[in-house]
This record gives sequence, C-alpha cells and structure tokens, in this order.
Amino acid sequence: MKVLWKEGMKRKVDPGEAYEVIEGIRAQCDGFVSPGAIVDASRPVRAVLHGMFEWDDAKAADGYRKDQARAIVQALVVEDVEGGELKPAFYSVSYRRDDKPEHGYSTSEIVVNQPELKDAALRDGVKMLRGWIERFGHLADMSGVLRAVRKVESQLSG
Repeated sequence: MKVLWKEGMKRKVDPGEAYEVIEGIRAQCDGFVSPGAIVDASRPVRAVLHGMFEWDDAKAADGYRKDQARAIVQALVVEDVEGGELKPAFYSVSYRRDDKPEHGYSTSEIVVNQPELKDAALRDGVKMLRGWIERFGHLADMSGVLRAVRKVESQLSG
C-alpha cells in the first residue's frame, strides 16, 4: 500500500507518517478517529502532525470564523416562487481576476448569466464530483457517473 497526499494538500509531513499516526490514534480509540483526537495528539511540538496545524489562536480563530461564514453562505437557498424548486442562493466560485486566483461567492443569477463565472462554477462542481467519486467510488459502480463527469469536463475544456 502506498499513501499519498491529494493534490493541493500541505505537504509538511510524509503522508505515510501521517497515516501511521492517524492509524495509531484510531487503534487507541476503538476503531474510530475523530478530528479532536487528531488535534489533541498533535499538540506536542514534537508530534508528527504538529506543523500541519495553526497553533496561533488568533489566526486559528479567524480561520474558524471564515469556515462559519462559508457554512452560512452555503446554507442559504432560494425558492422559485412558481415552481417551488430550491436552489442555492449563492454559488462558490473559484476564478482568476487580474491574474490572481480568487475564491468567493456570487448570486445564482449572476453566475448563471456570466459565462466566465458559470464555467468556473461548473469546473468547481466537476472537481467536487471527482473528489466524491474518489472518496466513495469504491463502494459502488460509479462508471456511469464518471462518464457523465468526463462529458462535462470535455464540454468545459472544448
């Protein structure tokens, strides 16, 4: 078995070492490892995973508040008055602005009506679907879903 980091993950620790640490914690916790247990085990400065966490409480608190803001935005939905269909009030969009990568939220109407933002939202959606397939694909046959994702990817790149 070979353990790797997913693309985009901070790589301050060898993935095999990180896996072993988490497996060790899991073994001590009756087969289930919680994020809190991982954080607690990582508090000592010499702990393998220590450097992968933000230990400055002010910075960590600000990061937590940003996570809460994301949750608030992602929890809002808009109901179509005529059809009763619920859709997200805002879309999370990653795109380039002035040659800088940006990430933020825009209303559904704006995203749907601006081709650049719509394509960016679809690319982000495809990336999330790929992550979902990687995470759960081994539990069921995902070949049909994977074909559909590839079709959307080819439409976005073409």
